[in-house]
Amino acid sequence: MGLSGNSATIDPARIPAKVISIQVIAHDGFNSVNGESEPIDLPLVSANLAILHPEDNQRFRTGGPLHLWGVTTGREDAKDPGWYIDGKEIATGLDSWTVLPKPGKHKVELRAIGAETKSVEIVVYEPADDNTVG
Repeated sequence: MGLSGNSATIDPARIPAKVISIQVIAHDGFNSVNGESEPIDLPLVSANLAILHPEDNQRFRTGGPLHLWGVTTGREDAKDPGWYIDGKEIATGLDSWTVLPKPGKHKVELRAIGAETKSVEIVVYEPADDNTVG
C-alpha cells in the first residue's frame, strides 16, 4: 500500500470476508520483516446492492429484451433480491431477462431484504421510422 509511519487504518466495512488475517511487511529499502495476525472475526455488515445493467439513463428501442443484472456485496447476504419497474415486481434473482416496458421513462429498482434499494432510470423509445438504426 506504500504506507509510511508506524500505523495504518483499514475500514472493516470494505472487507467482504467474515474472518481475516492481516500480514504486514515492513522494509527500510534493504532489510524487511513481516508479521501476521491471528484470525480476526469481523462484525456483520449489511449487504450492499449494485445494478450492473441497465445503466442509469440508458436508452432502449421498444420491442426488445431488457437484461436485469445486479450484484450484492458485504458479509451478510441480501435475501430474496427482486427487480421492479415503476413499482411493479418484474423478476427475482440477481440476473434476469424481461421485455421492455412501453415507451417512456421508467424507474428500475433492485430490492432485497437486508439491503438498501438501488434504482436507475431508463428510457424506452419508439423509433420514428422502422428503417432507423439505433
